[in-house]
Amino acid sequence: MKIFATADLHGQHSRIENLKAAAKEADLILICGDIGGYPSPKTDTPSGMSAAEYKLSQYRSIQKQDAFYLESVLDSIPIPAYYIL
Repeated sequence: MKIFATADLHGQHSRIENLKAAAKEADLILICGDIGGYPSPKTDTPSGMSAAEYKLSQYRSIQKQDAFYLESVLDSIPIPAYYIL
């Protein structure tokens, strides 16, 4: 059995897209964490929120978007794939 293992995709769509090519050579894909990207370092904080609360809300949103994108790519490949967020 050939296993393709990777980590630290950090929301980069090109890295996620490369999983399609890996699926042609492997029997299983393992993604060992850090699939999502990071919020922009410079953001204006809305009134009523602390900077930390706002950054956390941005981080969650970006992580969720990246997880959905990863799922769409993994759904398109014919082999099993497992990941840790």
